[in-house]
Amino acid sequence: MTKSNTAKKRVVYLECENFQAVSCDFMAGYQRVKEGVQCNAIEESKAFAFFWAHREALALGKDAALAWSDEPNLAAELSLRLMQWRAARLKWWLLLMRKENPAAFDETATQRSRDAAELGVLLGDKSEKTTERLTDFIKWRSELSEREHRIFLETAIDSKSAKWVHPELDTWLMLMWPIVERFKWTYREVLDAARKKFPGRRGYPFDALDENHPEIAKQCRGLGLRTASRARRQHAQDKAPLLELTLEISTEADLLRRLGFLGK
Repeated sequence: MTKSNTAKKRVVYLECENFQAVSCDFMAGYQRVKEGVQCNAIEESKAFAFFWAHREALALGKDAALAWSDEPNLAAELSLRLMQWRAARLKWWLLLMRKENPAAFDETATQRSRDAAELGVLLGDKSEKTTERLTDFIKWRSELSEREHRIFLETAIDSKSAKWVHPELDTWLMLMWPIVERFKWTYREVLDAARKKFPGRRGYPFDALDENHPEIAKQCRGLGLRTASRARRQHAQDKAPLLELTLEISTEADLLRRLGFLGK
């Protein structure tokens, strides 16, 4: 066997081995969530990534099973997509935490004040198990300033959520964005998809000043989401790739409702 063939086989082996390791890790998270086991944000992000990376591959006519041993390029592609889908879920979760407890992310406050706000919410959440970090915080109560102690108690008794005008839309945008980025959707295509996802919605950001200025662009940029700047159709058959798949992505309405961001 020539050196080039040996090197090629080595690449195939390494790419497929890496995909196997990542996929098994993410699949374990998916199985736990599917079985109804209470999971943290890290595990939930892996479950989300496993499901949507494989749904995406299927929608593109790709057999993910081949990535385990025969297709190193597919293995590398799917490994990357697993990470990108996971990142999307984690970024959304961070946004959710910022909305639920703004004081924990107040950059003008001290780190201990932010900790007090975060741990106060944990103490006030009856479903949250007491953590070692929370126990230590209470143990060293004498070292807290009056302001820090007040923040801790206020968030435990009545945590003040931030005002959130479009929680379902923002959630959906952040979770479906890996598809927008991959296929270079325009903001106009994002707007068209949003109108399909939320039929009947009117007003900002579901309107457009004209063909080249959809208002949803401002909403996306406010979430840190960027796509092609010029609103022009660039895809075959005048349809954004995997449009139907994005419409299947959840808006997490039940969770948003439980946290008080949606009406009953």
